[in-house]
Amino acid sequence: MIDRLNYTTHAIENIRRQQRELSNKGIPPEPNVYWVLDILDTAVKFILPDHGELLDLTSFDQKHADLIKLPYPITVIEAPFPPRPEDRLASGKETSSRRIGLYVEMTAAEMLKKFPGAERPEPHSEGVLVIAIYYVDAAKRWEISGCGSYFPYEQEAYNRLSEPNTPASLKYLAEVQEEGRPMSKMALRCYLAPLQPMLLHSMRQAGFDDDRIKAAMIGNISDEQIMLAQLCAVLNCGNVEQADVPVPEKLARARAKSGKLPLYDYKVLTVSGDVASREQSDKPGYESAMRRTHLRRGHIRRLAAGRLVWVRPALVNADKDAGIIEKSYRVKSS
Repeated sequence: MIDRLNYTTHAIENIRRQQRELSNKGIPPEPNVYWVLDILDTAVKFILPDHGELLDLTSFDQKHADLIKLPYPITVIEAPFPPRPEDRLASGKETSSRRIGLYVEMTAAEMLKKFPGAERPEPHSEGVLVIAIYYVDAAKRWEISGCGSYFPYEQEAYNRLSEPNTPASLKYLAEVQEEGRPMSKMALRCYLAPLQPMLLHSMRQAGFDDDRIKAAMIGNISDEQIMLAQLCAVLNCGNVEQADVPVPEKLARARAKSGKLPLYDYKVLTVSGDVASREQSDKPGYESAMRRTHLRRGHIRRLAAGRLVWVRPALVNADKDAGIIEKSYRVKSS
């Protein structure tokens, strides 16, 4: 049984209500808010498990980067982000337990025409604009990220811990390290596109310098970037298929009758076949029988014939007495 999240419907309802309240106060709307809501409505929508975790992306490298390609020109990913015991947020940072990634395929020229103030990638590149829509737990409202992030498809992953980086990226990396969040060494270049210029202007008026604002914007959309990389990688695996989760007809009719916004159909990932849960190795000295029971994260395996398959998370050595490492992980599949 798949849990329907319905984040997109709730976000559209909530943000539209916020815009009406601002209009009643004589405050003009951000020019791109309704554009975001319109394409959010039309996107093909996926549900991912908690934190969008399908793979261990601390090992992100070029092979993952080469697989980033949107499955549909406008795609949405919804995922819950419940707090984890190891989380230690920086002081004053807002928590968000529900997140939506909105992904729009476009050329760099199209992106720059839509957002003239954006950072400039190679003008002839093709890629994807990443937008975060997230629920602010304390305020109980949905918000749209102040900036989008444009990823050119064709690019080389770089070592962000040793290669030159922008001051804003360095500020963001310092925050990630301070909070103890897992982070891959390799990364891709992204280019910020201002979605809400008035919000960014108000941040400058409040005393934030440009590097601090950019670092905050990078942080706002980092989860959505990671979800995109994971979904694209797993969809390239030969044993993964998409399954539709339609809106129940009775519920759809009831909402239409009451004048409510419609709910949306979703796609989820299904995995065919099975993978042994016991790790084995022929290397001398390898004593798999003595390894503690642990959860093996999902990962991609390349078979001898060159075919990619996704190995689902599994308990390894579950019948051993060497102790259990407990982690919370849930994958929806059929």
